[in-house]
Amino acid sequence: MKPIAFIDANALVPYNLMSLLLTMAEHGLLELRWSERVLEETRRTLVKRIGATAPQAERRIGAMRRAFPEAMVDEEEIVEEGLNCHPKDRHVLAAAVAGGSTHLVTVNLKDFPEHEVERFGIELVHPEEFLLKLLKADPDGVHDAVDAEVATRKNPPMSRRDLRATLTPVAPTFAKLVGLR
Repeated sequence: MKPIAFIDANALVPYNLMSLLLTMAEHGLLELRWSERVLEETRRTLVKRIGATAPQAERRIGAMRRAFPEAMVDEEEIVEEGLNCHPKDRHVLAAAVAGGSTHLVTVNLKDFPEHEVERFGIELVHPEEFLLKLLKADPDGVHDAVDAEVATRKNPPMSRRDLRATLTPVAPTFAKLVGLR
């Protein structure tokens, strides 16, 4: 069964991680989920912490919306009431639940008590752990997606080695494994 992954903003901000996850979704390795609030948090972080201009951040978010319109969780179905996680992250868990997610992909594991996430049948995973699960489930599919990701990079061009270097800070084991092929 293909995982349905709700992607938290902290996994959408790093460009190469976000782009690879989207490419993997295009290759049918997963279904994406996100919410308006997560995309807004992504946009704000891109501008305030990464240094993107507002138009650059809007273009990126707009491209994500257009490429995966089915990823958006209906705001009317998101219910935060009764969730026991960090107050600022309740909307993330609520949207993951409303979106029928099997996985919640986030860097902030500590903000989501595992037992709270699991009671909804959702697996809490760090982006690297999620990428490794995808690699184990479908090595050829993941390598094909990585090849496609590298092939789309034209300005500047990117090799597998370059992609490996950019993924190493967030997913070192995954980067090493996919960089060896």
